[in-house]
Amino acid sequence: MYTKYLGKTIYKMAIKKSLPQFKQPAYSASNNYMRAGSPVVLIPDAAYDAKFKDDGKDNFLHHHFAPYYFLIQKYYPQ
Repeated sequence: MYTKYLGKTIYKMAIKKSLPQFKQPAYSASNNYMRAGSPVVLIPDAAYDAKFKDDGKDNFLHHHFAPYYFLIQKYYPQ
């Protein structure tokens, strides 16, 4: 499933269009992968909930630029 959706499908939908020179890699039949970098946990509060109300129409509401930017500005104002 990882290879199918996060590999081949994403490659066809996004990567091939934006980076046509990038060749699709051979995928490993494993889920033994590690995310790169240190995680930054952004915990929402009442102000976040008021600004970004979940109406059920957008399943990725909390994963757009604006919600992340709002929380980054709150926790890391500099």
